[in-house]
Amino acid sequence: MGAAEPENPALTPLEAISTLMNRAKDQQADYELLHDFHPVDFAGQHFFREDFKQSWSGQVLYKANLVTKFRGYFLFWSFVASSSKEVEEAVSSLTRISFRRQPVVSVSSKTSHPVLLKKVPPKYPEGARQAKLQGQVILKALIDTNGEVVELDLVSGHPLLVPAAAIAVKQWKYKPYFVSGHPTEVETQITVSFSLGAKR
Repeated sequence: MGAAEPENPALTPLEAISTLMNRAKDQQADYELLHDFHPVDFAGQHFFREDFKQSWSGQVLYKANLVTKFRGYFLFWSFVASSSKEVEEAVSSLTRISFRRQPVVSVSSKTSHPVLLKKVPPKYPEGARQAKLQGQVILKALIDTNGEVVELDLVSGHPLLVPAAAIAVKQWKYKPYFVSGHPTEVETQITVSFSLGAKR
């Protein structure tokens, strides 16, 4: 198992595992795809899975790669065995994993805006500037009980603008949201605007 904070926080799990696995496959001449990326659920958590096999030093190995996104991090699992049955038994162990979350309260952007304590403006991507590209990036954000932005998902926005918006928003700080006297995770929508008339 591995964990990584995405360079682009708005990446989806499928985009992340596609990037990671494609890099690895470039070095695997005997790679044979058995089952392309497909969604699976374990312990109430959404995963993406890929299955393949390859010959290595005369031995056939079966592999299954899985990824999910939890609290802003991508969690990867790679299972390797000498038969597809053994791989399946190993993958089934994920059913025993517990992903504990506190109840999430969804609030509108207008409701969450007053409790924003720190706002970091995005750096205008040079490629977008040269292309005279302007517009908005809309992100769905999960804010934890400390007021930190821990998870982002893309709603809409131009690919050249999304990474800069996501990197900036990950640095925003909110006042913790309380329900019945207890701090609670909040899910809200954030809009980041890019205009060539704005100061660099």
